[in-house]
Amino acid sequence: MGKKAYPLMGGLLILCILYALVTHTSPAVSTGGAGEAPYVAQSSEPEPSSASLDEDWRLILVNKTHTMPEGYTVHTAKVGSCLVDRRIAGDLNNMIAAAANEGVTLRIGSAYRSVEYQQDVFNRNVEQLKKQGYSEERARELTSESIADPGTSEHSLGLAVDFARGDSTDFVESYEGTEQFAWLSAHAAEYGFICRYPKDKAEITGYTYEPWHYRYVGAKHARAISAKGLCLEEYLKAV
Repeated sequence: MGKKAYPLMGGLLILCILYALVTHTSPAVSTGGAGEAPYVAQSSEPEPSSASLDEDWRLILVNKTHTMPEGYTVHTAKVGSCLVDRRIAGDLNNMIAAAANEGVTLRIGSAYRSVEYQQDVFNRNVEQLKKQGYSEERARELTSESIADPGTSEHSLGLAVDFARGDSTDFVESYEGTEQFAWLSAHAAEYGFICRYPKDKAEITGYTYEPWHYRYVGAKHARAISAKGLCLEEYLKAV
């Protein structure tokens, strides 16, 4: 090969190197199109553990000695003709639908009540008792046995529902003998609900037996509470 070929070969080599540098690209990184978030690699770490019992909204305790958390806000959704905390609406609708599939009609007679509405319910019952001859003090004592003082009602959490018997708006202990109660006793826990004021637990809950009053606590807790035959107060002390 002649000496004149070397400059030519050298030039070709330089051109090849420059071409490689220009056409070489790094691996693409998506920045997302319009309205699309950039890709983020998923962590291999396990999901964070669930909230502690003190932080779990499903287990907020409201009774005669535990008032509503200060500033508590309820975002509601409609189920049937009543309002509930929108976080429980799906499970409640599913429970009602499951009962209907088995020929059992669950009708909600009362659910979310604002603190102001609860005050009105309480006062009206006091006035009715006073008309029957009870003193103001005694009327309030009797009312407190079945109706929560304003600020101490689970209904104001949006997590409690009262199931009515037929078209009646009366909530009475005879609800225990209905097909609705039988169905709820067998299946309510599957959808996260418990009978909140069970029989023989009045000294603990502060309320007489209410077979129509159901409280949402989530399926995991509901199953445990029902299996052990506890009320919510006992369960919270045990866990």
